[in-house]
Amino acid sequence: MTHCSVNVKSIMSKNKVNNLIGRIRDGDKKAFREFDDEYGNKIMTAARYMTRSFSVADEIVTIVMVKVWRGDYENSDYYINKFVWELTKCSVLEYMGDYRNTLAYDKEREIAATNDMTEQDRAMDRILWRFDDKDREIILRRMLFDYTFEEIADDMRISVSETQERYQCVMNMMKEKIKLKGDDA
Repeated sequence: MTHCSVNVKSIMSKNKVNNLIGRIRDGDKKAFREFDDEYGNKIMTAARYMTRSFSVADEIVTIVMVKVWRGDYENSDYYINKFVWELTKCSVLEYMGDYRNTLAYDKEREIAATNDMTEQDRAMDRILWRFDDKDREIILRRMLFDYTFEEIADDMRISVSETQERYQCVMNMMKEKIKLKGDDA
């Protein structure tokens, strides 16, 4: 099994949302529900785009939530969005290593989840899967976890201009696809 460690330390005093981790560590169930409300869908979406699977993404959400509840991470200076992104990405890597080796793929569950997608979600899926992992990661960090271009560039060890160009390319394709869809109506 792949082992990733995600760190969290001084995020607790930066704002109300960041304080959630500290409250969760103290066993506050209300804080955990607030965390789930704020980040559950973001974790699900990010995991789905990293794994291409609703059922695996659903399991990743559970894994991340258990890690948060139990405090299964080390201390760090991450702010809350970066912490959640890193914890999600780590959990996907760990899970996918185990998944490829030991679990059967649940096709029925996957088809049912795909049927529940809105047309907008389907369009976004079609567009995002045309791009490589790096482009999808830029989009997910920017759209779901409010990363700045500078933060993305620094973490991914690419230039800010490349980050912005990749982001803009995906966004232009999404706008074009929406425009074409609107013209068909």
